[in-house]
Amino acid sequence: MATLVREHTGIDFRNFCSVTSAMSAADEALRKLECNNDNVSDAAGELQAINSSGGAKTLSQRVPPHLLPKTLGGVMALVFEEAVEASLWHPTIVTEYPLEISPLARRLRQRSSAGAAASARQSSSHETDGQESGNADGVEGGLVERFEVFVAGRELANAFSELADPTEQRSRFEQQAALKALGDTEAHAVDEAYLVELEQAMPPAGGLGIGMD
Repeated sequence: MATLVREHTGIDFRNFCSVTSAMSAADEALRKLECNNDNVSDAAGELQAINSSGGAKTLSQRVPPHLLPKTLGGVMALVFEEAVEASLWHPTIVTEYPLEISPLARRLRQRSSAGAAASARQSSSHETDGQESGNADGVEGGLVERFEVFVAGRELANAFSELADPTEQRSRFEQQAALKALGDTEAHAVDEAYLVELEQAMPPAGGLGIGMD
């Protein structure tokens, strides 16, 4: 995801340490996309149509307050939705999602050299052996093993390796609960029943959801 955002908007989330600065950069990048509508996807055209009075709306003006991101990973995901998603016309698999928007997914593990070579376009500097990768790719918590499939500008599938560590899962639920208390309606609550299942040794698992609406 981070690579696609950089390619489409020029935003490098590794340069930011706060949500406020990332939001400001996102607003500026989207304004530039609107001015160069002929060279970008239909997403920018949709954004341009919003500017009825010639003044570009900020992300805060486009997105309901309760959906505004409160983490760098959330800002990255929002920019992806606003400026990249509609351009993915041919079948595309997007990988390496921010942990902040994927609280149930396992952290990205180090790939073999063969696997890394097969995906040379993705930077491997952020990868560690299941540990946090800091802000290497512009997200506080690192990346997770998750992918989504896009066709004709629409998401058709979402899949990830499920986190099976009850201690880390509780920590993530607590972080989500804190975001929920700040007004994030999409954040998770602490699911005690699920944590009990993890504590009783839930085996490694993964999930795939395919929608053909």
